[in-house]
Amino acid sequence: MTFAQWMSLFVIALLPAIWATAASFLRIPENQRTCLALYAPMAVQQVEQQHRDQSNEAKKALATGIVARAFRSAHLPLPGASLVESAIEAAVFSLPKTHP
Repeated sequence: MTFAQWMSLFVIALLPAIWATAASFLRIPENQRTCLALYAPMAVQQVEQQHRDQSNEAKKALATGIVARAFRSAHLPLPGASLVESAIEAAVFSLPKTHP
């Protein structure tokens, strides 16, 4: 068999797996966006209530952990770290600002 024939056979054998994976990824982002928009503000509020005296980096790490646990509890794949961090930052920014 030539290299081209081997490649054709390889692609044909993997095509169903590739299709199934692509189909599942098309459904995941909407679920992840919806849940992330819900979980990140809840995590930020929980951290602000329970760990107000912690540093900002520590609070961010705690909120990230809470979001990850929420996704695991819902049996959903966790979005990428940069998406989770962005959602947490957005939730922090939307908190009411207090003036000392």
